[in-house]
Amino acid sequence: MINGMRRRGGFSDNADRQRDARASKEPLCGGRRTGVKRKTARRDQLVRNPEIQEKLKNNHWDLIVCDEAHKMSASFFGDEVKFTKRYQLGQILGQQCRHFLLMTATPHNGKEEDFQLFMALLDQDRFEGRFRDGTHVVDTSDLMRRTIKENMVKFDGKPLFPERRATTIGYKLSDPEAHLYKEVTDYVREEMNRADRLKPPAKASAVSICWMYGKCVPVIS
Repeated sequence: MINGMRRRGGFSDNADRQRDARASKEPLCGGRRTGVKRKTARRDQLVRNPEIQEKLKNNHWDLIVCDEAHKMSASFFGDEVKFTKRYQLGQILGQQCRHFLLMTATPHNGKEEDFQLFMALLDQDRFEGRFRDGTHVVDTSDLMRRTIKENMVKFDGKPLFPERRATTIGYKLSDPEAHLYKEVTDYVREEMNRADRLKPPAKASAVSICWMYGKCVPVIS
């Protein structure tokens, strides 16, 4: 199990520093003496340690769960793909297990090419090669499951997250604040119109920037 699970206390093995020290000697192959069949590992520890990676390659797992999986990223630079060490670790993990579960709240960074590389960790054949509009059809319905916070519950059926209650508070702007508000509003409106005339992915980047500006604009009562 990679990252995240430790913070939520999901597993008893490797739960404290003393056990971490013991596990570092046999980080992925342990559990025979204690009967523990589930292992927790830090992703960056695996990335930095080739010896552990070799031990990982000599074992096969029924299931590997990787939290914050979007950190295992790769990107195109020209015609070349730049793989991060975390992505290369993901490739190793995917080859050593029967089921590979990637957990992330941000699987897509706005670039379809990067998303295709990310999905290749799950299905290399389907997502092979560089994404081209009109050539590749990215259907991930059989690979991805999206769960919104409002639908997440605990084991007892109670909501995992408290209900979010948002209210708008009106306030009067000073003259300098009102001037800034008008300038930002005009800028966002103009840039959004320009963004509509751009082609992806430039459009996606421009819209994202305008959206961030818009989030900073206060509401005038």
